[in-house]
Amino acid sequence: MAGLVAVGEQGAVRTIAVLLAEGRNALADEMYLAMTRAIESAQHNSAIRCIVVAGGFDVFATGVETAGHRAVGGGVPEALPPQNVISLLNALANNAKPIIAAVEGATAGIGTAIVFYCDQVIAAASATFTSPLYSHDLVPDGAMSSLIPRRLAQQRAFDACSRTLHARGESL
Repeated sequence: MAGLVAVGEQGAVRTIAVLLAEGRNALADEMYLAMTRAIESAQHNSAIRCIVVAGGFDVFATGVETAGHRAVGGGVPEALPPQNVISLLNALANNAKPIIAAVEGATAGIGTAIVFYCDQVIAAASATFTSPLYSHDLVPDGAMSSLIPRRLAQQRAFDACSRTLHARGESL
């Protein structure tokens, strides 16, 4: 386990699980790095044929760790998105092996973007997907406005982008 990200393999499947109960799986910088390394190393391992990204404690991922997300609250952002966030999104986008998101419970912000980068989504009926930045009239995390049309029908994508994104697992 690297930080609060568990990486395991069973047969040809690599599983990457976010495990942080007290923060509802809010992603910290070292967690992005651990996920990136797990995805990138799978690219060089011919025994791994598929990657599954999952959460723990009935939550997938609720976005950026709140201490590092001050801009929405009215403070001055400390910096642009951390390099490890960008590296993770690049690893997801450039990955050659199928990635499956196994989603149960809440998913928010960059966690929702991670789901939309995946090739296949298996969502429990309890799964919810939100982007809190919409309610602050900010551009959503992780290029979600361009990823949503890949996952949702064009009309639903327009509705989600022009109002507020709040979807349940059974609608995806």
